[in-house]
Formats: sequence, C-alpha cells, structure tokens
Amino acid sequence: MKLNKIVFALLYISILPLYGFAFESIFFSDETEKWSVSFLIKIGILCGITLIIHFAFLIRRLNQTKNSQILKTTHASLLMQTNVTTTSPEYTLADTQQIMLRHKIRHLPVVSESNELIGIITQKDIIRYITKTEKLDVVIHDSKLLQTCNTEELMTRKIITAKTYNTLTDIIALVSINDIGIIPIVNQQNKLEGIITQTDIIKILHEILP
Repeated sequence: MKLNKIVFALLYISILPLYGFAFESIFFSDETEKWSVSFLIKIGILCGITLIIHFAFLIRRLNQTKNSQILKTTHASLLMQTNVTTTSPEYTLADTQQIMLRHKIRHLPVVSESNELIGIITQKDIIRYITKTEKLDVVIHDSKLLQTCNTEELMTRKIITAKTYNTLTDIIALVSINDIGIIPIVNQQNKLEGIITQTDIIKILHEILP
C-alpha cells in the first residue's frame, strides 16, 4: 500500500502540475508552437491513463478489505465540495479558460443565473476546439478569436449527476461506468449543490484503506 501512495503522490506532485503548466503556456507564451499543443495532449492522455489505473487499483484493493462497507454508509453530502467554481453559458471560451487557469481546475460546471446545472466544460473540450481549428497559431496568439465562441457551444449537455443521499458506492459506480472525472451533486430542482471529483474519491479511498 505504501507504493500505491507513492504513485499517488508522484501523480499530483509532477504529472498534473506539468499538465497545468502546459495548458497555461499555450495561452500565455509568446513562443508557443504547434508542438506545445501536441505535448499538452500527450500529457493529458498520460494523466488520464494514470488516474484510471490508480482508481481501479484502489477499488480492487478496497474490495479485498473489510472497510468496503464504509462505501455503502457514506453519503455524497459528507464528501462533496460545496464551494464550487462555476462558469456561465454566456461566457466566452476565453473567459472560461481564464477561470480554469486562475483556479487551477480541469472541470467547470456551467450554471444558469439561478444556479441550475446546464452543462460541464473541461480543459479537454478547449484543447479539442483549438486542435480542430485550421488557423491554430492564430487562435493561440490572438485571444480575440477565443472570444468568438461561447461556453455553451462547447459544453457537454448530457450530464451524469447524483443527489446528496447517494452513497460513495453509487458515486464510484457512476465515475467508473461513465469514465468521467467529475460528478455534480444537484437537488430535486437540478440546482448545483456541490461536486465530487475522481481526485476526491481517490483521496478518500486512501484514508479508508489500511
């Protein structure tokens, strides 16, 4: 288990910060070239694969211990982050990108003025938008072009959500089956109450496991 925690520490000390740095350098470096975008995509893939493997290993390890019962008794209301950074569907891609960079996050819930959850946008969505643009160098160096696309045009509208009464078992199943990194927690009116990320779950599992 000690080795597993070392892998987890290395992931968050090195790989994820490197991904964040690469993402930021694309928009703020005067010397950004196409190789930077390619590098960012490769780092993103590495992060994703590492998280998935690590997550699967923890779940398997937990199922082999007596502590697995905790998953069925721990509810989302106790685990979720309630101070959630969000973006608006009317915000431009440039605005949303700035929020991600400022708060160093990879997923942003998109909410209406009444805090109703209407979508999710991620760094991957922004990267795909950049790489699909024919004038890649212009998009990178001219922030005005990022202002021509609103967040609602790129966000994912089909969102997997959970309620505060859902258990950790439910949340893990949703993350695993749908291969997603964030679960928004909403009430009966679909108002955003919090979020649980794959990273949150991994940290919790580390606390549960002996």
